[in-house]
Amino acid sequence: MAFRDQTEIIQDILSDAIDVMADGWHELILNTFMEDTESLELHSYLVKEAGGLRELDLPDSDALARHLRELRNCLAQFGREPFTHCVIRLKADGTYEAKYEYGPVDWDAVAESDWNFFPKNEQIQQ
Repeated sequence: MAFRDQTEIIQDILSDAIDVMADGWHELILNTFMEDTESLELHSYLVKEAGGLRELDLPDSDALARHLRELRNCLAQFGREPFTHCVIRLKADGTYEAKYEYGPVDWDAVAESDWNFFPKNEQIQQ
């Protein structure tokens, strides 16, 4: 397999996500917790609706999960520590940001996570 750099992999990740999002999306957050044998993906996105913005769950995608694992492996080359938490934000205007964290994942805390943008009981925002 040919070497792929992080930019190419992130482009594939974002393309996979866009393919399954509803039209009219405003912003996407890919929120991934990952260790060697375990992972959890808490992905969601915003759509504009009458009255404001609504957060929707991004459908599961094997391709997206595979590309996120590929990104982790790519960034861990050359002796660097593999990330355990990755957040990629993409706005509808095409700008994106990727942040990485390292160290053990607190799986109990992750299991109690709420939405990425709004608390579940505040789904419509002005």
